[in-house]
Amino acid sequence: MKEHSMDQPASANGYSTIFAVVVLGAIGLSIVLSVLATSGLALRGASVLEHSYQSKALADACAEVVLSGLRLDENFTWPGEMTLGEGACDIVVLGEGDSNRIIQSTGVVREVTRRAEVQVSSLLPQISLTSWREVAGF
Repeated sequence: MKEHSMDQPASANGYSTIFAVVVLGAIGLSIVLSVLATSGLALRGASVLEHSYQSKALADACAEVVLSGLRLDENFTWPGEMTLGEGACDIVVLGEGDSNRIIQSTGVVREVTRRAEVQVSSLLPQISLTSWREVAGF
């Protein structure tokens, strides 16, 4: 049979146990903190992505409003920057008359900016578009 050595006092075993608990607690805490930090970054990324979708929708919606206005009156002018909810849009209309118009629409929601450019080949008798695309800049 194996005999237990009485060379170490009983309190030394207790210190070893406490040390092991502290080390395991520190490891567990570092895991929890890294998970929380990662999820915080993921939430920030999701927020920026949502703002990106909103600013794109805003740029497109403002371009549609201008198209409708031009359809009713070819001299329609955009009132400048328009605020909608958390975002704003700005429009520049190039060209005159019924044909060959370009609508440049910028939608901004918080820190995210998206742009749409609409090329109109004619407004009457019905709206005819050459292209509707997202652009990096004008």
